[in-house]
Amino acid sequence: MKLLVDRELNAIYSAVITGVAPPQSWTDAKSAVQPASIDLQIGTISIPTEDRSQSPIKINKGYSLPPGQTAVVTTRERLKMPPDLAAIGFPPSHVSVQGILMTNPGHIDPGYDGPMHLTVINMGRDSFELRIGDSIVTVLFFKLDAGVTADYSTRNPGQLPDPDVNKLSRDFVNVEKRAKDIARNAILRAGIWGAIGAAVLTMATQGLPYWLGGLEDVKRNQAVLSEQVGTLREKIKSLEDKQTPATSRDRQTNVSNKKPTP
Repeated sequence: MKLLVDRELNAIYSAVITGVAPPQSWTDAKSAVQPASIDLQIGTISIPTEDRSQSPIKINKGYSLPPGQTAVVTTRERLKMPPDLAAIGFPPSHVSVQGILMTNPGHIDPGYDGPMHLTVINMGRDSFELRIGDSIVTVLFFKLDAGVTADYSTRNPGQLPDPDVNKLSRDFVNVEKRAKDIARNAILRAGIWGAIGAAVLTMATQGLPYWLGGLEDVKRNQAVLSEQVGTLREKIKSLEDKQTPATSRDRQTNVSNKKPTP
């Protein structure tokens, strides 16, 4: 088995790839023929619908794929693989570094005849622009030592069906649903706290006059109590004076009336 290089890929391009004209200068940087691979372009874009009973949305111009969402890309090129040629596809680096996950480029069997269908998922932070004619998959071609006994078309006669795009989830990581849930919860929490705040404010407004009235009552009660305590102290002093021992009073009287001895 041998990996084909650029000059070999350019020689077989027209026989293996249809739907796009071969590159005029296959050694240029932007040529579809690369040192050991061929870049295939976006042909059509299919977007899954939320309702599986509806037909997928077909786009023939371009589409901005939001974060977390899924699309199925069909290549503009159609591959017509001979029995002694196999291939492997994968996303090019300039696509994958932007957070694009491609789930099914995979292996292309000898005898396969048709375009490539690629499921792409935007795992990045920003929307990814899917533009018709942009390269979307890089394909390596391998020359087999001998042709296979029964190639893909022999094993799978008849026209290949289009992929069932609506089997896929349009919102792969539920970004839209999670965003809606977050917004709904935020509104709910805001409503609850708003109601609590309004209730507290109402209670405070209604209770303030009673609280102030209670404070005035406390002040009045304190003044009355202070007056009563003062009166009680005077009564206690009067009683203490009345209960002074008689012997003390008599002793003071005798001393004052006693005459000196001649």
